[in-house]
Amino acid sequence: MSDYYKLKNNKFRFPLDQTLQSDGGKALIERLIHLFKVKNRIELADLIGVSAGTLSTWTTRETVPHELLIRIHLATGVSMEYLCFGTGLSYGEDLFQVNESIPQTKVKTEPDEAYKMPLLNTFDIENGKLRQIERFRIDDGFFFINRISPRSDDFLLKIDGKYCFVNASETIVTKGTYLFSVNGSHQVGDLRQMPDGKIYFFDGDDKYPINTNATKIHGKVVSVIEAV
Repeated sequence: MSDYYKLKNNKFRFPLDQTLQSDGGKALIERLIHLFKVKNRIELADLIGVSAGTLSTWTTRETVPHELLIRIHLATGVSMEYLCFGTGLSYGEDLFQVNESIPQTKVKTEPDEAYKMPLLNTFDIENGKLRQIERFRIDDGFFFINRISPRSDDFLLKIDGKYCFVNASETIVTKGTYLFSVNGSHQVGDLRQMPDGKIYFFDGDDKYPINTNATKIHGKVVSVIEAV
């Protein structure tokens, strides 16, 4: 039997002689945001070399930009199946295992709504400077259990084997643990505003007045998670 007849009679997972209806528009854009771990459509548009208006057009028309998908595949090794349908393997591997000329594909389904989970940056402090060490998505259960609300500018800070969730909107000192910097050098400590109207740094039983001209408050630690 010739190769032509073998191929003609093979039952491919994706028909060889039919047009495929791959994902486009909003679904594709959200998949790319998830894939590249960018914050929003503006960052995605800049990354892939199109305008934000182009992304809006893709959404309105449910467009599938095949040239872009091919470009991403060639640049990153991400499989075309994943880019087109959200299934298969996300990153470049040898996808096909040939068995008697019939392509067999290992299938891994994209987690539902994965790219809609809040994206959290994680930092540590190195020589007084914030250093980004991780970036990952967290499901709603994390926020519920720790009694915190996800905001786009909040982040995790890793200190002494613990992850501190920093609410970046709480920059007015009342009482608690805060991330602050003195002349640009970052640290975490116990700050309190006392009845005299001044802010003090507490170190055990000792307290020291804060120079508000040299000190900047970057947020309050609202939850602490033990690293595992």
